[in-house]
Amino acid sequence: MKKGFQIRKSVFIPLCAIYVLVTILGIVVPEAFAAVENAVVGFAAGWFGWLYQIITIVLIVICVWVLSSKKVGNIRIGGPKAKPTMSKWNWFAISLCSGIATGIVFWGIAEPITHYIDGIPGLVEGGGSRMSALYALSTCYMHWGLPLYAYYCAIGIVIGVCVYNLGKPYNVSSGLYPLIGDRINGGAGNLVDLLCVFGIAGGVSASLGVASMQLGSGMGMLAGFTPTPARLEAVDMSHLYELQSQSLLVRKADLEKYKSIEDFGAGTKVGAQTSSIQEEIALEKTPDAAHTSLQTIPALVIDLKGENIDAIVMETAVAEGYAKAQEDLAILCEVPYEANGKGVVVKKGNTDLLNFVNAVVTKVVVNGDMAKFIEEANAISDQQIGG
Repeated sequence: MKKGFQIRKSVFIPLCAIYVLVTILGIVVPEAFAAVENAVVGFAAGWFGWLYQIITIVLIVICVWVLSSKKVGNIRIGGPKAKPTMSKWNWFAISLCSGIATGIVFWGIAEPITHYIDGIPGLVEGGGSRMSALYALSTCYMHWGLPLYAYYCAIGIVIGVCVYNLGKPYNVSSGLYPLIGDRINGGAGNLVDLLCVFGIAGGVSASLGVASMQLGSGMGMLAGFTPTPARLEAVDMSHLYELQSQSLLVRKADLEKYKSIEDFGAGTKVGAQTSSIQEEIALEKTPDAAHTSLQTIPALVIDLKGENIDAIVMETAVAEGYAKAQEDLAILCEVPYEANGKGVVVKKGNTDLLNFVNAVVTKVVVNGDMAKFIEEANAISDQQIGG
């Protein structure tokens, strides 16, 4: 007779209590929570990093031994007459996707680049060197290559045999049956399952968090384009949801020296953010000036204050924030340009999606939600600039 669904209260209730506590702490005191979390991770890596490495090597050896051993490798999970419910290709796809999930999409690129640029604490101090590149790649291979799957395979084989061959409950703790016997059904088993499920949930949450960051970043990029003629040839654009202007930020001491953007000619330097509409404006409006393009606005402001450049083309709202926070900076003038707002990029020819996006944009603009969001975003930006 098939058993009904049951909740193990000894695991479920403490786990829910821990989740609720962790969630509340993350909301109420996010900075302190992050500090404690980083301290725990730092302690574990600093004191037990060597143990992780040894365990990883041991698990790889175990996996190779299982594959090469006829006695162990020929054991069929589920019994001698068991038949697989899926093809090998389906199992491979499931294992690949569930094993690395969205993590590799994010960290597969971000991790080696970060380690190359910044180095790895304790291994390579400083980045940009041949040694930092080698360590960056080797660390990436360790995190996303065979060592990663050695953990999954070794533990999965043990749990699979205990559950399907020995008839034990479908719990992580069942994998300890060969070591502690029937004690897996008591407090020891409950503790193991609680810790493992908590860790699994944390891992899934991290993957979802990373996926949300990627999705938000991608949507932010698609929703922050200015409809220039060149762009409109390649994509369709929604109605503008934010009207904006561009301004020229200069040192306050130079307000008498320059009157308009036309004054920036030969012998002057104008900065703008890389691959932005401001960069295009700087090149178009100041053709005779030297141009500096950097990845971030703060880096440009540092160059401006350090007199490495004479002006920065940036959105007026951002320029106002810097002029308000930095007493030695000021807005010289607004910069005229054809496109004066931001819209959402839609694949060219996708009329249904474009109409849907336009309807949403119109709704949030008319009811004031967009203006409220922009105001809150500018306030946060001003706080970050001032901080």
